[in-house]
Amino acid sequence: MTGCALAVLLGHFFRIQIREPALKAVAAARVEAQTAGRLAPAIVRHRSGDLRIPGATELVSTSKVRALETHGGFLWMATSGGLLRSRGPGGLEFTTADRITALTGLPENNLTSLAVHDGDLWIGTASSGLVRLQGDTLVSYRFPAPAANRITSLCSSRNRLLIGTFGAGLIALEDGHFKTLSLKISGGPVQQVSALVATESGFVVATPEQGLVVRDSGGQAEPEERPRQITGLFHSRGRLLIGTPYGLHSMDRRLIMTTLLPDIHVTALEGGAGGAVLIGTMEGALYRLPSEPDGAAGRPLSQVVPDEAARRPVSQPWKRLQAPILSILFISDAVVAGTSTGAFRISRDRVQALDLPSDLPHPHVSALALGGEESVWVGFFEGGVRRLQPAPSLVPGLEDCPGVNHLRWDLPTMTMDVATLHGVIRHDGYTVQRRLRKADGLIGENVAFSLRVPAGRLYGTEKGITVEQGGRLFSLTGFQGLPSNHIYTGARLMDRVRIGTLGGLADLADDRVVATYTAGTTALPAAWVTVVHPVAGGCWIGTYGGGPVLLGNDGTFSRPAELPAGREINANAVARVLLSVAFGTLDGILLLPLDSRGPSRLIVEGLGHPDVTALLATSTHLLVGTEAGLTRIPLEFFN
Repeated sequence: MTGCALAVLLGHFFRIQIREPALKAVAAARVEAQTAGRLAPAIVRHRSGDLRIPGATELVSTSKVRALETHGGFLWMATSGGLLRSRGPGGLEFTTADRITALTGLPENNLTSLAVHDGDLWIGTASSGLVRLQGDTLVSYRFPAPAANRITSLCSSRNRLLIGTFGAGLIALEDGHFKTLSLKISGGPVQQVSALVATESGFVVATPEQGLVVRDSGGQAEPEERPRQITGLFHSRGRLLIGTPYGLHSMDRRLIMTTLLPDIHVTALEGGAGGAVLIGTMEGALYRLPSEPDGAAGRPLSQVVPDEAARRPVSQPWKRLQAPILSILFISDAVVAGTSTGAFRISRDRVQALDLPSDLPHPHVSALALGGEESVWVGFFEGGVRRLQPAPSLVPGLEDCPGVNHLRWDLPTMTMDVATLHGVIRHDGYTVQRRLRKADGLIGENVAFSLRVPAGRLYGTEKGITVEQGGRLFSLTGFQGLPSNHIYTGARLMDRVRIGTLGGLADLADDRVVATYTAGTTALPAAWVTVVHPVAGGCWIGTYGGGPVLLGNDGTFSRPAELPAGREINANAVARVLLSVAFGTLDGILLLPLDSRGPSRLIVEGLGHPDVTALLATSTHLLVGTEAGLTRIPLEFFN
């Protein structure tokens, strides 16, 4: 073989065996680097305004205004009751017609954040992922990992949208792809993001416990002094403001931190033209921080804050709103502040409450019941009871009662038992008839439910059962045979009372425990029993972690074979709907045939929140209470 031929052969060998594989490996490495951490969310498009459940209506509470943004000339609000848009460009009027909710396209009503990016408005939800508003179309992005759908903050930084989550760290949308950004603080991965802010060359990420991390073109930096429990960030002219429950701090380009306002619980930060900053607090105070340096271009804050107020010491509040301030936005010649009780327009000399379309005083519906004259009573997790007749109205004496666990109408006495975190209240629809607490003889203060039993009433508490008979109170606990002292639910059967506890089921007869069913000794799918619902031939049992199961009158357990295991049934969230039984779960309404023979059905689209905490069937509708409002669904929908 000639030298020339040998050289050609060696060159061919080098190209085939070494160079080309190396180039392929480099290309593969580049692709892998580009796609590392890439997320593929499920995408759903819905035309805003079209009902997801035909014929349904809903009642919501927009009291908690968590984020404010201007887009397309309109003012937008992310609230506990959906997305609000001002009636007209530049205006501050809001109506129900301009409200977007879960029933009209959002994945849920409980919204957390807003940002304008790539010409569109982006919306973060508490547990259902991200939403993009494109014209009149809502595009929902739901990530495979549940923690990634718990959006805490949004920030548009140059050519990408940054998405802070509670449990999945930081996600970025760049070049049309979602990708997890790996961040570490002192070697530990960042999983919970509490605030985000863009800088001139990058961004800053805050966490509830780990502190903060600064990312710019030069890489990542961590300040030596790391404030904990960061609640807000603001950046302007190289100055980073950091809000915590213990004060307001400033950090310069050298990452050196200085305390500006000690002993205030910061909940919102926002800057206006001219460089001045407003600070909102948990106590409802609004502080003004002057610009640095003074006299910057733009509209001076003195057009909003009077000169005498501008000269007031920074440590003194400029305004007080009497409610935790959740969001702040500068608009033309005023400021809009969102709080836990609504929104306010603040000008030089006036604080004006904005009229927001809100149907309920609180978002979280925890109990439902039919009272006298077929009126619907609604109890709230935050406290208080309202009646729907058909519009919400106050119940005298129950406007501010503590968190409501359960409502039950007692037909013999024509009174409503209101089980709360601090005892039980008996009400006849006009006045409070009786209050019963631990000091009055209840074994526990936190009453989960009440039940009519022969010759009296039974109350389930966190420390056992109290029975009231003929004015006498006596209690049953684990000492008398209950599987657990923590009681959640109960119902009357033919000859006994069946009680659901944290440790299983117990049957009572003649005020004695006559039978128990536990997860270890029977086919009960989980020990934590949250629902007991009698039907012909047996009793449906709902569990937290094991889903529902039918306990027959012969003592055997059965359930549909295709029913997924591990579902969480919420306490006392159950109702009969035509020929089915509906359970309220963490993931929607679970519909099962009464006799357990047949397929199941899960309903979640159109509900204010996937966590269904209360159910009530009337002659025409199923009322669904969630963490974010009340939905009324016609019974025809379930045929």
